[in-house]
Amino acid sequence: MPEDLLHSSFLQVHLELTPSLTNIEIKSSRFIGKGPLFCYFGQRPGLEGLEMDLEPGVDLVPTIQSATVPLFRNLKRLALMSYPEVAHALIKHLGTVDHLQLDICRISEQPVCDTDIALINTILSHLSHCPRLRHLRLGFAGLAEDCPSEANRLTLSGASLISLAFSCPKLTHLNIFSQPSAIDASSISSKDFDSFCAKLPDLEYLSLKLHPPTASTLSATALKSLSTYCSSLSVLRLKVVFDLSVLSIPTTAKPNVLFPCLEELGFARPDVGADFEDAVVHAWGAVLETQFPRLEVLEAWSDWTGEGDESLSYVEPLENSLGSVWEFLSGVEQNLWEEEDENEEWQYEDGILDDIEEGEVEEWEEKVMSGNKRRVSI
Repeated sequence: MPEDLLHSSFLQVHLELTPSLTNIEIKSSRFIGKGPLFCYFGQRPGLEGLEMDLEPGVDLVPTIQSATVPLFRNLKRLALMSYPEVAHALIKHLGTVDHLQLDICRISEQPVCDTDIALINTILSHLSHCPRLRHLRLGFAGLAEDCPSEANRLTLSGASLISLAFSCPKLTHLNIFSQPSAIDASSISSKDFDSFCAKLPDLEYLSLKLHPPTASTLSATALKSLSTYCSSLSVLRLKVVFDLSVLSIPTTAKPNVLFPCLEELGFARPDVGADFEDAVVHAWGAVLETQFPRLEVLEAWSDWTGEGDESLSYVEPLENSLGSVWEFLSGVEQNLWEEEDENEEWQYEDGILDDIEEGEVEEWEEKVMSGNKRRVSI
């Protein structure tokens, strides 16, 4: 054994001497032989939180499947990296968990098969064993040769989303993604998504990395469904193309605000052409100001083609809604000062750039730095 590696039995001995520990995170890559340690955690009394990466392989599957008593009987939070077969076997033991993060991958060059493509739906179907879930994050990568990829996208069906919402009605945070390619959403209908939203009224955070061309049926209806049933949303990242100009603007007769709590909004940039009119910018700006009154970050999550994973964030978009909309639709980074003169700022208005007072420069710089820290890369 290399000198810098330690067998996990060394760690287990010390953990057995400290039974008061209820939250354990194994982040060091020095430990090997983690299978027995994981089994020990499964029977450890009072364990409430666990974070660790399992070693590659499926050796744990028979042990988990043959367990005569439930594992992790007190566990509330689990963050785990494992093979999909291990995750399948484990989920039925997670009935007490309310925070679950699974990073599912393989070290494999085997050819892709149908079960790989359908893996997201399979995992979601197993979550009927986890009715207490509030936070769910599922990530998928390297399942087989060239999968996930542009040629072999994982699929997500509307039936699976509805099943998840039915099984886990307490969900407040949901994040599903694959890497590097986005998820095929062609099996999600507008009706499916509406039913999914209706069953999750407490949803506060939603992030779905869908492939925009396969999610075109959601473009016209998803925002309506979310605003109708999920009024507590504070973060919405949906890799779907939206046209904000079609949303109604509150009036005296209809004062309802669609997203009163939303602070972060990310979606795929639509194709508006290179020479879009000022009316488009003004229409989008009006919707941002009235229907998203608390918005702090507007994110362009790729574009209508779905090519690439690039993400452009626009911080405090309501402070200059027209300028933010113009940059968003143009696909350019947020730019708050002219390179040739760092003491001069610019903003968009009616197709032209106007000066901003010099004294606002430092304030904007702070917001840009803050925005950079909040970017999410998937």
